[in-house]
Amino acid sequence: MIRERGIPPYEIPVVLFIAKRAHIVPEVITDFRLRDNAWLYTTLHFGLGPEIFYVPVGMVVKESLYGKAYGYYKHKPKKEWKTIVLSDDDIINLVNLKLISEYYGYPPEKIMKMRSGGKDFFSINDEIRKEKIKENGERELRAKSERGKEKKEIE
Repeated sequence: MIRERGIPPYEIPVVLFIAKRAHIVPEVITDFRLRDNAWLYTTLHFGLGPEIFYVPVGMVVKESLYGKAYGYYKHKPKKEWKTIVLSDDDIINLVNLKLISEYYGYPPEKIMKMRSGGKDFFSINDEIRKEKIKENGERELRAKSERGKEKKEIE
């Protein structure tokens, strides 16, 4: 529904992210955004600030897609993060980073490296999902093997 109304696919997570934190339905965010409002203005309009986009990381390379945004967070005390001005691209990158990292429990630094290497978020999500499926499958096989050994010992 959000895409059908004109929000590009890579911005849909931003709509859902802001809607959830502002406790309003995504359609309201979509309507506001489609009136040519920047993501930062949309965020501020609904009572939120740029601090919601921050993802703690161990290290950020200045030349990465994230360098500028993280420079703002680094050079201001936390109490001043509400004054940070992020571009639409910064917000799209930070939201997608945050969601993929939190959903898969995947290190954000690795996602940042993949993104800075030219991969889009759809490819990154697919790659991490396949990796997690493989890990879970191998874990399940090990668990089955251990259960089989325990069963033989009991017999």
